[in-house]
Formats: sequence, C-alpha cells, structure tokens
Amino acid sequence: MAELLFWPALLAYGEAAVAYLNDARHPEAAGHLATWGVRVGWLVQTALLAAQAARADGFPWSTWGGSLNLFVWLVVGAYLIWGCQPRYRLLGLAVLPLAVVLFILARVGGGTGVGGRSHYSNLFLVLHVGLVLAAFAGFTLAAALSALYLWQERRLKRHESSILRLRAPALSRLDEVAARTIAVALPSLARVATPRRLARPAGRLPRSRRLRARSSRSPRPSRHPLRDMSIVLVGISHHQAPVELRERAALDRTRAAELAQALAGGQGEAVCLSTCNRTELYLADESGDAAEGKAEAALLALESELGPALYRLRDEEAALHLFRVAAGLDSMIPGEGEILGQVRIAHEAGATGPLLDRLFRQALQAGKKARSQTAIGESPASVSSAAAALAEQVFGDLEGRSVLVVGAGKVGELAIKNLVSRGATIASVANRTGQRAEELTQRFGGEALPLDRIEEELAHTDVVLSSTSAPGWVLTREQVERALPARKGRPLFLIDLAVPRDLDPAIHELEGCYLYDIDDLEAVVAETLAGRRREAERAETIVAEEADRFRAWQASLDVVPAITSLRARAEQIRDAELRRAKLNDAERRAAESVTAAVLNKLLHLPTIRMKQAAAAADGVIYADAVRHLFGLEDER
Repeated sequence: MAELLFWPALLAYGEAAVAYLNDARHPEAAGHLATWGVRVGWLVQTALLAAQAARADGFPWSTWGGSLNLFVWLVVGAYLIWGCQPRYRLLGLAVLPLAVVLFILARVGGGTGVGGRSHYSNLFLVLHVGLVLAAFAGFTLAAALSALYLWQERRLKRHESSILRLRAPALSRLDEVAARTIAVALPSLARVATPRRLARPAGRLPRSRRLRARSSRSPRPSRHPLRDMSIVLVGISHHQAPVELRERAALDRTRAAELAQALAGGQGEAVCLSTCNRTELYLADESGDAAEGKAEAALLALESELGPALYRLRDEEAALHLFRVAAGLDSMIPGEGEILGQVRIAHEAGATGPLLDRLFRQALQAGKKARSQTAIGESPASVSSAAAALAEQVFGDLEGRSVLVVGAGKVGELAIKNLVSRGATIASVANRTGQRAEELTQRFGGEALPLDRIEEELAHTDVVLSSTSAPGWVLTREQVERALPARKGRPLFLIDLAVPRDLDPAIHELEGCYLYDIDDLEAVVAETLAGRRREAERAETIVAEEADRFRAWQASLDVVPAITSLRARAEQIRDAELRRAKLNDAERRAAESVTAAVLNKLLHLPTIRMKQAAAAADGVIYADAVRHLFGLEDER
C-alpha cells in the first residue's frame, strides 16, 4: 500500500507546477495554492521514502530509479528551504515541472517501489551516493536560480514595461542565494532552517464575565442608544470639484482637528478627513438632518462656492464610502498608499465616540486587508515611485544603498523622497549651484559636490539620479566605464528624469549598468496602472464584505439589551438558588464554578443565534420572543 503514496505526491507536484504557471500570468492569484502543493507533495514523498527505508534490505535507493526518486526529494526540499517564498515563486516554474518529469521517470524505473535488496552493502558507498545526490540537487537549484537571474537581467536591459507586474527576486538576492547554494551544495542537511509556523493558533476567547443583577428587579430592556445614532457624511472630492475649489476647502491637521471638535460639541461625534483629493466631514448624531445641516454649514463657511460639488451620504452608504476611501478605491490612482495613513490621522485627531471609533477602526482594517490580499498597492503610480521600485528589482532592499543625486530641481526631489522612504541613503548631491545642493543635503543628508566630481563618486555609489537642465550629457559612457573596475562587479542603477536627457544612453549597454529614462519609466507606470485596476475589482469585494460586517454589528445592537437582560435573569436565579442551598465554603466555591459554567454554555448558543438573526430583518422579533418566553418584558 505504501507504493500508492507516489500518486498523491505526483498530483501535488503537478498541481503546484500548474499553479505556478497561473501565478506567472496572474500574480498572487494562485501562488498560495502552488506553495501548499509543494509542501504537501514533499511531505507525501517523504512518507514514501520512509516506507522504502523501513522495508528495504540495505540502501533502498541503489537503482537508477531509486536514486532519481531521492534526487527529486532533495531538489524539492532544497527549493522549500531556500526559495519557497512569494518573491521566489517564478523559480517554481523551473523546479516543479522538472520534479514532475523526473518523478515519473523514477516510477518507470521502479524507484518508487517498496522492498527489495540493495546493490550497496558498504556504508561508505551508501554515504557517498547520498552526498553526491545531495550535491547534484544543490547544483540543480543553483542552475535554476542562475537562469532566473539571466531572465530578470534581460528584462531590465530590454526595458520591459511589465517588469513590475510580474516581479522576480532582486538581482542581488538571486546572485547571493545562487552563490550560497553552490558553496553549500547541500552535502550536509544539518543547516536546514527551522520552518516557520504557518499560522498562529487561534487564541481561546475569554470566558464571558458573569452579569449580576444590581437589584431583584431588572429594568425593561430598551433600544440600544447607538441604534438611534445616524452616520452622516458631507464632503467634496476630485470626482466633482476641480483642484482650485478643493484647495480652498483643504485643512491642515490642526484646523481639521479643531473643526471636528467644534462639530462634535459636548455629546456628538465628528471626524474631518482632509487630503489633496477630498475634504469630508463624518458625524454621528441622533438627528441626521441636524448633523447634515451642521456639516454643510461648516464646509460652506470654508468656501461659499462648494454647494454644487457637495455630496451627502448616510449610514450604510457613508460606511461603504469610507471603507472604499481607506482601501484607495476612491482615489485618482487606485490603491495609492498615502490615503490609509491620512484616514488614521483623521481618526486619531477627531472627536470620536463608540460609533465613529468603530467605523474608522473597521475602515482601517478594510484598507489593510485590501492591500494584503490583493496587489492593488504594489504597483507604482508615478514616475518617481516606479524608479524606486525598479531600483529594488536590482538591489532588493534599498536599506543602506547609496544614492548620487545630480541636479537639485523639484522633479528629482520627488524621486529622492521615494528612494529615502524605502531605506536608501543620499550620499552626495551634485549641482551647478552649490546653494540649492546645500538645501537638499540639509533636508535629506549627504554631501554637496560640484558637477566635475561626479565621476569619482561612481566607484562607491549604487544609484545615480539625474534631473538637471543641462543641454548635453552630464555623464557619458566613457566616464562610467572608467569607474567599473573600482566597483568590482557591483550593479549600478541610473535614473534619468531630465528632458533633454542627462545620461548617455550607451551607458545601458555596459555590463551591470541599468539606465532608465523618463519614457521608460512612464511606460512602466502605464502598464502597472492597468494591473491596479484589475486588482481593484478584487479589493471591491473585500471592502463590500467589511461593510456588511459593520452593518451586522450595528444590527446586533438591537438584541444586546435582550441578551443582557437574559443573562441578568439567569444570574439572578442562580444566585438565589445558591443562597438557598446549605453549603460550606468549599462546597459553595465548587457549586459557584459548576453553575457558572453551565449557565455560560446554556446561554452561549442562544446569544450567538440572536446576534446572527439581528443582521436580518426579523432580528427584533427574535429579541421580543426571548423577552416574552423568559418573562423579561414584565420587569419594570
């Protein structure tokens, strides 16, 4: 029966190979399925090898088929150890199809059978064969890594606009892992890293605290006060208002906080969200009409011409709108990353109570979930962010990478901010006038240099960013070529944002040099924006689910008084019966514990069912039925 393990292992490897192919066409869609296919297939094959080892007389993989079976296991195991991560999924396109073919050949050669005698009886020969197979597995993985490196470098050299849609590991990382794999060559598997836990076990929910009635008579449950509150949104955005109108209503953090406090007054709730694309006021109040009037008046006080551009939403529509804003779905560029932080700042500065606090916390959760479960925020939305993302394709993490800035204009400043935000270090700023260079170094660090010192800085620079208004080449191929020996093979990434161009296009032909000009970067941005719109469709589904959760929470508030009264009545009965019983201290403590556990278990399912029913139209009917059945409506 152990021989049948071949088929589930082959099925899992085949599923992983197909999933990796689909993931290459549609990134993130099938990557998790592929990873699980690799893991399951390798574990099943491990069980097969263990069965072979247990039943064999001697070394169980002495035939060519058996050696091939062991070789497949080592190759897939090496892939799991070194590369079975999201950024290395493209490597699976090489490893898994090869594993499937070789595994089938091992089956044909009889290498997956159980039992039989070995051709090898000498322990030294057994170890020798095992180490040779392990070394071959290491070299096979290194060859796959090298092939991926060459493919990724070719994409960079050809300026493929889709390079950020179908991402491969950074060149530096591929080179490092391939070199390490060759050096180790897996002759010893003692260095296998402890696998990460796939998921943290869900923590146990805390035991519900017992609710004790304060008196022998409980008040009649009433409608939850939060259910009488309306959520009101009044605002303007880039959809209806041009920039010259939006800028008149724009508020800085301090003024936004002051406006929110003023609108909330003593008892209400208010949040002001003001960005370059929108100014929105969120209020929670018992009178929706009054809140809407206050919000409109506040915005019109900022700019009297806002009236025709104002939009007004309430309750579920207002909640869904905020969730879409936090996820970046309502932005000019789908998935832009700054809005989530702006929503968080508005929430922290606002005058929130239980309703708006819950709304904004869940909106932030929806925004994070949309970004973590889709690729909507991964693609760059501007030329400067595309330049920084491409630099990561060469170096991986930009932490500690040095940047030489040539020119100190506004265009280059945006790219500097993107590079610095990803961990890069501004080493030097070269500019025609020293004053402007000094200003940039004071803000971002580095040393101010004259333009004639650019060439000597190339020896220890990783990224060159140029955006001058010079009429000719600021940096030529010959200058870069002279600096290459001192770089000792380290890659050099060059960004040319100037029009006319600053950097000689022939630099891109040099080995290890990657030059992108403004047209190349704009082509990358155009390609990735199309991918963002596709991911936005998936993000919309996530946001809608989160909005439904918020609506269900609001609806559940109707049954909370009934649940509270039911638990209070049960506690009242329990306490009365315990007081009536004649028990010593030890017996009373035991009875307290047992009866509390029985009460919680008895009421757990009705509590869950009432909360679930609350989301439907008949939720209040359930609550009324509970009050009637347990006589709760008679308590005054």
